[in-house]
Amino acid sequence: MDCADQSLLSQCFAGRWVDLPYIYNALKTLRWEGVHDVIWKDDQVKNVHLLLSLKPWEEEEEGHRGISDETHKWWWEHNDRRTAEEKIMGVDDGF
Repeated sequence: MDCADQSLLSQCFAGRWVDLPYIYNALKTLRWEGVHDVIWKDDQVKNVHLLLSLKPWEEEEEGHRGISDETHKWWWEHNDRRTAEEKIMGVDDGF
C-alpha cells in the first residue's frame, strides 16, 4: 500500500466514504503565496496538516519559536493555552 493508513482505509471503506472539504485537512503549504493562497481562508480552516519539516515544536529547539510560518504561530498559541489549562488542572507531563 503506497500511503499506509490512507490506502488501508480507502480499501476497507471502498464506496462508503466521501471527500471532506480541504478545511478539515488543510496542508500548511496551501496557505503559501503562489500555491493556493487565493482559496485559503484562515477563519474557515478547522485543521492544519503540518506536513514537511520544520515542525512548530522543532523551532523552539532552535530558538525560533514559530517565526518560519504563520501556521506554526497558531500551533504555539494553541499549545501554550493547552499547557496553561492543564497546569491549572494539575497536569504537568511535559507534553
